Amino acid sequence: MKTSVYYLEMKRSVAMLVLLSMFNIGTIYSQENKSVTERLNATYDYANYKPEETNSSGIKVPAHYIIEKNNLWGICDIKGQVIVPLKFEWVGCSSSGDFYLTEAANEMYGAYSLSGKEIVPPKYDFVEKDKDYGDVFLVRKKLANGIKYYGILDANGKVIIAPDKYEMIMPIDGTNCYRTFTSSNQKQGLVEKNTGRAILPCIYEHVLYDKINEFFTYATIPDRNDFHGSKNGLLSKDCKPILPCEFLRLDIYHDSSNNRVVKAVKENSDGSLIFMLYDFTGKKLTPDYSFIELGGEDMMMCNRGGNFTSLSPESGKGGKWGFINYQGKEIVPVKYDMVSRFKDGVAQVVLDGVSQILTNPLTGTTLQLANGGGGGSKVDTNIPETGRTQENTFVFIIANENYSHFKGADYSINDGKVFKEYCKKTMGVPDKNIRYYEDATFGNIVGAMQKIKDIADVYEGDARIILYFSGLGTSDNKKECYLLPTDATLQSLSTTGYSVDKLMNALNALNTEITLVILDAPFSGADKAGVMLADYRGVRIAPKPMTAGGNTIFVTSCSRDETARSDKKYSHSLFTYALLEKLQASKGTCSFKESIDNVTQWVKRESMSLYDATQTPQVVVSENIKNNWQQMKW
Repeated sequence: MKTSVYYLEMKRSVAMLVLLSMFNIGTIYSQENKSVTERLNATYDYANYKPEETNSSGIKVPAHYIIEKNNLWGICDIKGQVIVPLKFEWVGCSSSGDFYLTEAANEMYGAYSLSGKEIVPPKYDFVEKDKDYGDVFLVRKKLANGIKYYGILDANGKVIIAPDKYEMIMPIDGTNCYRTFTSSNQKQGLVEKNTGRAILPCIYEHVLYDKINEFFTYATIPDRNDFHGSKNGLLSKDCKPILPCEFLRLDIYHDSSNNRVVKAVKENSDGSLIFMLYDFTGKKLTPDYSFIELGGEDMMMCNRGGNFTSLSPESGKGGKWGFINYQGKEIVPVKYDMVSRFKDGVAQVVLDGVSQILTNPLTGTTLQLANGGGGGSKVDTNIPETGRTQENTFVFIIANENYSHFKGADYSINDGKVFKEYCKKTMGVPDKNIRYYEDATFGNIVGAMQKIKDIADVYEGDARIILYFSGLGTSDNKKECYLLPTDATLQSLSTTGYSVDKLMNALNALNTEITLVILDAPFSGADKAGVMLADYRGVRIAPKPMTAGGNTIFVTSCSRDETARSDKKYSHSLFTYALLEKLQASKGTCSFKESIDNVTQWVKRESMSLYDATQTPQVVVSENIKNNWQQMKW
């Protein structure tokens, strides 16, 4: 398209104003410059002197003349020699300052070097250099289909990437690659900078570079709202394949020694997932698992035999759990019903319904674990086996000893473990009907209470429920009682402690034959050694009394303002030891009332003898069963 006279005159005027504002001809020109200027002015319609300058990029642009004649523009050097021919509709120094930009007919642009060599012919609608791209030209060309495509030329004008495929080209910092785009299908690809070789075609939803780990990920995502059906792959920094684009998800993890591992996920035809680990050479480190997740302290939790349909462990069920390290080696056998992450060198695991603490086999633990083990107490051995069977009796045992923020719950685990054995061997409760929670968290207790409700609902009044708790309890300044999960804090007691009011309301509402609740815990603000919990500063609190409803019996190991003691002599709390001793002596044939009366008498005397303090177990019976509970047996 021919440039208008008005357009040319405007450019002349602007150029002249710039010229006059930049320098005074009489003071800046040398005699030789003046002579060259006079000669150029006599030869051409327009000649504008541009003095040498250093642009913002630090590039020194030599002095030169912009010349024009008959509406055609060119450039002369300082001696007046033509270095850019007088044949263009416009010429000027580029924004980068290291080449002259030329404009030919139809607004087509090209480039000349500062010494006057044509580098890029004027056939592009955009020519530019950008420091982010390096010493290359970014060009653009509009093709017959109306789409504008970008390309890359080297410093000498040689085509590296032809402007006929990509609607955008972006450099990727720290790599030898460009990310390429097509707006028509909104896809991305990857091209090698030096050769223009297409490493990845423009068919991917995203191509991302991780600067920290120095690798590329690329993916196809059929549905942006659903990751199912996605395919992900992995390339090294130098664009060598690590993992093909066939994985549903790829995640990178580092252990404490900064060893890297790739967690890869695939999808079965039924929607279930398969998990595995790879190293950064693409070597598979593990067999296929049903689930892999971070397990804390250089370990990963793994599941075999389960069925999981999302990346959340809550999405699945079944299978057994264990732990592997970042090299894919199985450190803890895959045999547990449930596991938690390692923290402070310990994790909570459940095996055959029995919850217990597992020490990290790689690092050990810095925690001072409490005295959970028995000390050879006489009630721990010779447990009577009666041959009885109580199919409709369900026992929930919570034994909390290793607290995150408290001490003073010694022997609670031994209390729970041995009570479990009496329930099974002496009372005849089937093992499948016993749920044992060792060092239970708030979430564990919530889960146990829900399970109790579910069983009571299913059995419609035919179930016998026994809930036993050994650990710590306390009260707040409103005299509300709380059982303390192992993750509880006094500062947030209302949200991290388990309210006894809530417990009573839930159990009193159950439809059961009998619900027996045994709480071997103090609520006065002291622990089982008689030491006050930190926030109470020696002030004992007498909490609200308990109430029983439905067919419920509540038994507590001490009165409201007393301490429930444990003692090394028995490797148990006094209350639980006395209860186990009565069950042992009677072989489980004693009634509830008989055993509680016996326990109360023994505990009162032994507490006074050992500690010169009172400890008086308490019983609260609901109205429904107050006339016949004395005859009820274990």
